[in-house]
Amino acid sequence: MTIASNLPNSIENATALIDRLQELLENERQALGENNVDAIKELLPIKLSLLSQLEKNATDRGQILTAAGFEPDYAGVINCIDSLEGSKTLLARWSDLIEKLKECHATNEANGKIIHRSKQQVTSLLNLLCGQTESDKLYTHSGSSTAVNHQQPLAKA
Repeated sequence: MTIASNLPNSIENATALIDRLQELLENERQALGENNVDAIKELLPIKLSLLSQLEKNATDRGQILTAAGFEPDYAGVINCIDSLEGSKTLLARWSDLIEKLKECHATNEANGKIIHRSKQQVTSLLNLLCGQTESDKLYTHSGSSTAVNHQQPLAKA
């Protein structure tokens, strides 16, 4: 197999993985919105597996580029594609992959914000139950917060 077949195969495989990851991230968003912990637990190992496969794909693509005398980075991919016949089609597929990566990143960021908001809500509720307010907290040297004034928990009031 040559660079002319290896690189397009790598890009196609990455695109398929990214499509699956995007679908999984959308399912994760739905599960987060529904507070469906079981679904989130089921999605996590799949997500980790897809990320691992994407990392392997990128490593393999880097090796393909290096073996062909190109740098294993974005510019190297563009330079390699430019050196191949039918480069316009492959360049369009590469650009499509980059756009899909950006979409996955945006979806993952949105999911992270949902998780962060949920964590803040749970922390606030726990503080209320323990009789603490936000003003009762200070930040430690590690950046986490700690209670200053231990009042009676709501359950003991």
